[in-house]
Amino acid sequence: MAKQPTKSRAKQRADLAFSWAVRESHDWTCARCGIQEMPPTKKIQCSHVFGRRHLATRWCSENCVAHCAACHHYLGSNPLVFAAWFGEFAGDARAEIIRVKHLAITHFTVDDYLDCEAHYKAELERLQKLRAQGTRGYIPLENWA
Repeated sequence: MAKQPTKSRAKQRADLAFSWAVRESHDWTCARCGIQEMPPTKKIQCSHVFGRRHLATRWCSENCVAHCAACHHYLGSNPLVFAAWFGEFAGDARAEIIRVKHLAITHFTVDDYLDCEAHYKAELERLQKLRAQGTRGYIPLENWA
């Protein structure tokens, strides 16, 4: 039987699976400038509206969009610009929902992180099958938990 990963490693694995799923759901296209890159690439990144330190929204698709590295850096360095852009992009109602949700105090176990990883790996497979069938553009993710 395989040794269970540490909590830190399990969290990293959940982050990686989620990041790939978010970028695939956005068709590897920057939501701000529209540049598209072919996977695998680090030029398209998973950008969190409320940072990853907030576990309640860390793996919440409503809290994330795909951005190219340049837009991710610019928006991350200018939080007021990011907030205004996100309100226009997603709508004020969605922005308010995640603003409230990110404040929740949340604790996860190693098994929770592994479950999150498995969920987003399955979501990635689902999205890749849709892409193989010709679906293009944004495809919503099913959230974990």
